[in-house]
Amino acid sequence: MKRFFLITLFLTLFTCSLFSQNEVDRLIETAIFKMDNGDYQESILLLEKAQKLEPENSIVKYEMSYAYYLQKDYKKAIKILNKLVKEEKPKDYYYQMLGNAYDLKGDSKKAIKIYEQGLKKFPNSGKMYLETGNVYFNQKNYTAAIQWYEKGIDADPDFPSNYFRAAHLYLNSDFEVWGLIYGEIFMHIENSTKRTEAMSKMLFDAYKSQISFNDTSIEVSFYKNVININYNPDNDDPNALLEAMLEAKKKGDDMKNRSWGTGVFEKILSLSLIGEKEISLASLNRIRSKFVDIYFEEKQNEKYPIVLFDFQKKIKDAGHLEAYNYWLLSYGNIEEFNAWLKDNKDRFDAFVGWINENAIVLKDSNKFVRGQIERN
Repeated sequence: MKRFFLITLFLTLFTCSLFSQNEVDRLIETAIFKMDNGDYQESILLLEKAQKLEPENSIVKYEMSYAYYLQKDYKKAIKILNKLVKEEKPKDYYYQMLGNAYDLKGDSKKAIKIYEQGLKKFPNSGKMYLETGNVYFNQKNYTAAIQWYEKGIDADPDFPSNYFRAAHLYLNSDFEVWGLIYGEIFMHIENSTKRTEAMSKMLFDAYKSQISFNDTSIEVSFYKNVININYNPDNDDPNALLEAMLEAKKKGDDMKNRSWGTGVFEKILSLSLIGEKEISLASLNRIRSKFVDIYFEEKQNEKYPIVLFDFQKKIKDAGHLEAYNYWLLSYGNIEEFNAWLKDNKDRFDAFVGWINENAIVLKDSNKFVRGQIERN
């Protein structure tokens, strides 16, 4: 009888514990639903009930701090988060929100100190670099902001937000080439969000704004300098095309000791533009395809290995570069993309299937950061 009683008691305790756990999970899920729908006060009340059942549950505490944060009650959010970061095993996002709360409360210096503390605990957390960069961005110190975003890319190459912010800054500078690379890498990591759509349009607009076709010349400007190639796009004479190509190569070679952006990227891009008359999805597909060919024919990949260009070559070799280019830049001209898709649905579906099986892999051994190229 005694043994049976002990078993019964154990089962009773286990059942109560299981019930309590299930109830806490239910309260958290409901609170998050309320939070997502803007009912912060009801969310807090539900989380308070969960906390009574499990006072030390870190998830409950974090979600409560987040509810106060969304309610703009930063003082209460900070109070909870200051305790959470002192736990035995804090999370990097505790420091992220705590710093954000201080920043939004108007104390950016304290915010940066919190991010510094977070980096000591999590030196490879892209979130900490991102938020530090955001503080400087909001202060309009764009040089400092981009340095922190690039540090974040270097430390955490698979975290998308630092690429997005860095690309946005570079695409609005005189050094758009880095924005093109960071932005395209971003779209591989985060490929189906509103930010993806925004980046797609930014990349297209950069090509359109930095490449211009005049009656007798083409201008390219992605790295402060402007390369002007004398060339009449309406002249189909093979000799004229050859002369334009030789001029593009010579101008790039003349500047190659200045920078990779001008001596390599802009030179090869200029060569890829010969024969084109406008910027569209169709022409950008041809231009980008030629760029890959020339970059590897010149063996620039051996001197300047860039994971993005290596992956473009892999896509091209697999026969999917056209579909990829149309997808990448689709939001720059959605009507043109839809018209192409209507006639190429099978090819696009094949590309999607392939890319899902062959996604780009970013790690310390192949990550791209601008400084790798500019140091060479």
